[in-house]
Amino acid sequence: RAPGLLARWARRLDPEAAARIHPNDHVRLLRVLEVALATGVPLGARQGRHRFAEAPYDVRMLGLALPTAELDERLAARVDAMLASGWLDEVRALARSVPRDAPAWVTLGYRELRDVLEGRRSLAEARAATVRATRQFAKRQRTWFRGEAGVTWCDPRTERARIAALAEEFLVANPGDAG
Repeated sequence: RAPGLLARWARRLDPEAAARIHPNDHVRLLRVLEVALATGVPLGARQGRHRFAEAPYDVRMLGLALPTAELDERLAARVDAMLASGWLDEVRALARSVPRDAPAWVTLGYRELRDVLEGRRSLAEARAATVRATRQFAKRQRTWFRGEAGVTWCDPRTERARIAALAEEFLVANPGDAG
């Protein structure tokens, strides 16, 4: 690719969206081009119409919060369970048909396990890197959701009755929104 080609093309097809994207952010630039070419409607125009207008439904946001140490243990256990269930074999099959530069390889754990198959790291190293990356991702999610207004945070270990009551209260008050 010629340097700046995607950015120039995106500016031509969707100047509004392209203006908000760094010229080196190829993933987002490709998305802008993909939407404009596939639909004929620039992504910037679609986003401009939406602009988080008032939602057509009432919502009740319940956040389930565990202590960080317990969440970290659960994340590690999940990685172990996925490995025990054949995750490495899945990656082996993908490696035969998915190009090395495909976006799928940035998914948590997949690049690390591909490195195992290619002899660049041990399975133990890949597991540790995957657990670490998953913990970092979970931390970013917690940070993001802490900034969301209107979330009622609950501890799912000790507040199951409260969670059920809040959900039931919402559904009774909003029967038309349930489906």
